[in-house]
Amino acid sequence: GAKLFGKLTNAYAPDSQTGKKFQLGIVMDNRLISAPQINERISESGVITGNFTDEETEFLVNVLQAGRLPAVLKKEPISENSISPLLGMDTIRKGATAISISLVAVLSFMAIYYRFSGLIACAALLLNLLLTVGTMILINGAFTLPGLAGLVLTVGISVDNNVLIFERMREELKRGAALRMAIRNGFGRATTTIVDANVTSIITAAVLYYVGNDQIKGFAVTMLLGIVMSMFTAVFCARVVYDIAERKRWITNLNMMQFIGDSHYNFIGLVRPAVTASLVLIGIGLIAVLIRGRQLFDIDFNGGSSVTAMLTQPMTAEEVRAKTSEFDQHATVTEVRTEGRDIRTVWRIDTEDKDVVDLQKKLSATFTDAGTKKSLLVARNFSFDPPVAVAGSEATSNAATAGGASTTNANGAAGEVNATDFNDGSGRGTSLESSGNPADVIPADGDQSLWTRPPASPGNRGGVLLAQADTTLRLAQADTATDVTASSDAEASDAGNAQPAAVPSTNEVVTPTSETTASDLDTGGSAPVTPRQGVEYQSKSVLKFANEPISKRALLDGIVDAAGRINVNVPSLQFSNPKWTGRDENETFSEWTVSFTTTPEQTEKILSELKSEMDSTPAWLSSNRIGAKVASDMREMAVAAIVFCLIGIVLYIWVRFQRVAFGLAAVVALIHDVLIALGGVALSLWLAKVFGFLLVDEFKISLPVVAAFLTLIGYSLNDTIVVFDRIREVRGKSPDLTPQMINDSVNQTLSRTLLTSGTTMIVIIILYIGGGQGIHSFAFSLLIGLIVGTYSSIFIASPVLLWLMKRTMASAGAKKKVTVSR
Repeated sequence: GAKLFGKLTNAYAPDSQTGKKFQLGIVMDNRLISAPQINERISESGVITGNFTDEETEFLVNVLQAGRLPAVLKKEPISENSISPLLGMDTIRKGATAISISLVAVLSFMAIYYRFSGLIACAALLLNLLLTVGTMILINGAFTLPGLAGLVLTVGISVDNNVLIFERMREELKRGAALRMAIRNGFGRATTTIVDANVTSIITAAVLYYVGNDQIKGFAVTMLLGIVMSMFTAVFCARVVYDIAERKRWITNLNMMQFIGDSHYNFIGLVRPAVTASLVLIGIGLIAVLIRGRQLFDIDFNGGSSVTAMLTQPMTAEEVRAKTSEFDQHATVTEVRTEGRDIRTVWRIDTEDKDVVDLQKKLSATFTDAGTKKSLLVARNFSFDPPVAVAGSEATSNAATAGGASTTNANGAAGEVNATDFNDGSGRGTSLESSGNPADVIPADGDQSLWTRPPASPGNRGGVLLAQADTTLRLAQADTATDVTASSDAEASDAGNAQPAAVPSTNEVVTPTSETTASDLDTGGSAPVTPRQGVEYQSKSVLKFANEPISKRALLDGIVDAAGRINVNVPSLQFSNPKWTGRDENETFSEWTVSFTTTPEQTEKILSELKSEMDSTPAWLSSNRIGAKVASDMREMAVAAIVFCLIGIVLYIWVRFQRVAFGLAAVVALIHDVLIALGGVALSLWLAKVFGFLLVDEFKISLPVVAAFLTLIGYSLNDTIVVFDRIREVRGKSPDLTPQMINDSVNQTLSRTLLTSGTTMIVIIILYIGGGQGIHSFAFSLLIGLIVGTYSSIFIASPVLLWLMKRTMASAGAKKKVTVSR
């Protein structure tokens, strides 16, 4: 590599007779990144010198270190998602409220129903939540909205484990066992069932984490941690408390309430009508799926755009749908219930339009009163205090202010498109398009040169070491004795006394010390710009946004655009807010203090223009765009996730129960549950018109709904495993499985089946009612699945197991007869 590079640079070394110099182009993704002059032959290492800023140096370092990406990044993102802080805070508030209410409800039920044991369960549940949240904080996990839903479901899972233990202990006491023996046997025999039930949920959580997006991953992580912690608190921590209480004689008996006593129902006798009803429900659901077709899928799987808008006056779903049908007959409208807003004033509109901006323009045009020409969409409601003159120490900025203030070169940071010409050494000029990134702007001819070592010159303000090894280029900034931030006057006065620049050896790579690293660069095309030194600010104003907070970045763009429309130059701006750390340009606030380099009169004109623009721009609470490629990938991942989940569960149950019939019976019940839940989602289009008062909306299959299906697969299997485990116990070593064994097993586990499902149903109902729009479809699907799953563990899974076992035994008997006859 060094020889080849030496041969290349030697061929284009400066001509000794004419003095002509050539340039070495650094190109990535068909874009010219840099073009330094070649001053001499370079083999193993070299230095690029020039008037680099820290951002430009760091950008070049990363380009040459990383090289070309496997694929070219497109300017147009394949998916976008944004949410207003108002909607985000409302979502967080509702999620926290749902957790609190469900926690109080479940704790109250357990304490009343199980008394002393219930208090232990409450302590275990609180410890479970504490460990789960603590672990999330330890691993820096983010609590997404589905993640909060996973935390709520953790409450139900934790209670289920305790219910299994308590009901086992009740059985032992009924058989006449002593309290110590009842505790021992109750925990010992229930632990096997708890592990079996939770391992299947762990499988689904792992699949969810593998195939889901960031939000679904948050749900999977919290659910996974919750399952593990619930097993630890229920099996270990609660056992320790029981042992201590029994040995200290704090308890001599366990008093518990009992809603369902010993039952002797003939469940097998009801199989035919139950199966018939299931087939009818599945058939109706599949017909609804076929009727809705592609419209059943959300933009997660179809691709398209979605926005959430606020209306100035309430509208019914039919009125909103009539408006949207003017430009899209298949648009879906869903009411979003948020605190502080009147009902039927916040709506989410989903369409197959791939352009969010185009959809927003169509909505703005459609939701305009024909008579008054006033928009029916709520705008930002922007206001500002009259600009005041800045005097004294406030007038000059020497650096960016940490802890709530940021000084920005308005032209550079706004992402404006600029053209920078440079000379290629042959007299031809080349125009480069800049995206606003400082690294895109290349200094003019003579500002960049390529040397084996940088020249010892006071004018060399920045250097980049180019180390050549094989085919990999590594780049680093060379140390210089001249202060990069010094003014031009200071440089001129110190030029005669400046020491030669310190140059790294050819084998040394010096890491750049820029404060703006690659991680700080914004992927949207612009980057934080080094504050201009000695900028004099002449005015400042407090800007207020009542309806929707705004980020510094968005506000900066708006100010620059407004100034451009009235032909006012704004060289620099300074933003501050007491709560802003200055690190995140996308952090939003309802109030900003902005300092301008313009006079108060000019500033007022700029802000008036900005107000005129913002007052006519709707405040979109959220927007989302999914490209066709992403939608296609999500469809494939969703199908693969469900298939892999079912395969994993079959294999585990097969190994655990030592017969494949148990696994197949469980999967038949799971497919039954998912199909009915799917039919419920499809039928919601018509059910919403009748049962809208029950908060039934026009649901679609989205990623959260798929997450609900996968959660359902793991969760509804819990009841099935409880029954299967009892069937294995009742059957013992008998080679046959009879209907009476099935009935006995189901009757013995009926109380815990209904209790575990009931406590979990309390949690899901609370999520459905108060969890917010983001998880409304998730809770709806899970609620239907939980009801059907409880039913299927009794009327589907057990009869199918009986049928499969009979066929297996009949087949084995036939083979045995053939062998004997031979």
